[in-house]
Amino acid sequence: MIEKHSGLPMSVNEETGELEFHSGLLCEGSSMKKLGQMTGLFKDVRGIEEDRLVYRAYRDIRFRKDEDLFRKWDYRYDVTVVMPGDLNGEFYKTSGHFHGCPPLAKYPFPEVYEVIKGEIVFVLQRNADFGRPDGGKITQLQAVRVKAGQAIIVPSHCGHGSINPTGGVSAFSNIAVVSCPIDYEPVKKHHGLAARIMKEEGNTIGFKAAANNDYGELPEIELAEPLENARLGIEFGVPCYCNFIRHPERYDFLLHPDSYIDEIDKMTKVI
Repeated sequence: MIEKHSGLPMSVNEETGELEFHSGLLCEGSSMKKLGQMTGLFKDVRGIEEDRLVYRAYRDIRFRKDEDLFRKWDYRYDVTVVMPGDLNGEFYKTSGHFHGCPPLAKYPFPEVYEVIKGEIVFVLQRNADFGRPDGGKITQLQAVRVKAGQAIIVPSHCGHGSINPTGGVSAFSNIAVVSCPIDYEPVKKHHGLAARIMKEEGNTIGFKAAANNDYGELPEIELAEPLENARLGIEFGVPCYCNFIRHPERYDFLLHPDSYIDEIDKMTKVI
């Protein structure tokens, strides 16, 4: 299914989370994170198995024929594979971060995330002042449930991270600006994202979103789902890689967020 939803000839090993690339598809490199490298991001680390794999990240995936187009736009296509599992009830997740701004822009770089296998919950925490010494204030907090074949745009000023709430391997791709500054410190300082995605038996959606009290006062956590916008290259069932190759102008918002901020901010629906 990863090939169907990504539109690319690659497969995933369900046991190890490793990707294999076929038919000339290239990958620049990969990295991995284990529990022992993420102890400060989980609420409860009792009994932690430090060598347990949490996720693998594969960067700069492309066909040779598409390299010039990606370089022209300063974009990169990556894939992250998140393993199934939890640490004392908190599902495995990526580290979480904020983005910096393009030169002379008011709003930080957005990003496109597309689920290509399983299901991912994306936590979005809006904080226009995350870089201030006092950490600023989160004004909106969403847990966005995204299923395979769906995609989401991370709005400007939103810290974000990705959680696998399923019993199997989940994977997502991203299209992001290569030169985008990444800031992990605001999330590390608070021992994770502002919402923790926890196991909850009997819950029809399979998880609950709990506030991370290290942030102090927080807005109510909104459970949300993604919305389509063909003008911005988000069409469910149409792989983002293929959409970008055919219509690169649709992804201009990644480089120039100030011109698209109203549309980007309307890409989720509270449910």
